[in-house]
Amino acid sequence: GENYYGRDISSLMYEIVAMKRKMDKERPVLFSDREAEIIRLSHEGLTAREIGERLYISRRTVETHKTHIFQKLGINNTHEMLQYAIRCSLISPDG
Repeated sequence: GENYYGRDISSLMYEIVAMKRKMDKERPVLFSDREAEIIRLSHEGLTAREIGERLYISRRTVETHKTHIFQKLGINNTHEMLQYAIRCSLISPDG
């Protein structure tokens, strides 16, 4: 069987789902200290290799951290990551 709900209940259910989606989008993303450092250094224009040298980690580890950041944000590239970081005041647009 199928369930049938009255118009008021259906409307309320729709509003609850819409509100949950909005709250999920507005929830701040939490970054580890290392991820925040990688965001900051990326904003300075450093490459993954240069960030690795600065933090004494491998280029591959930097790329893994960036992949985790991208996954948390649902994005695909460094430009989008930096746009998010500026929008959320994690970094200054001036550098």
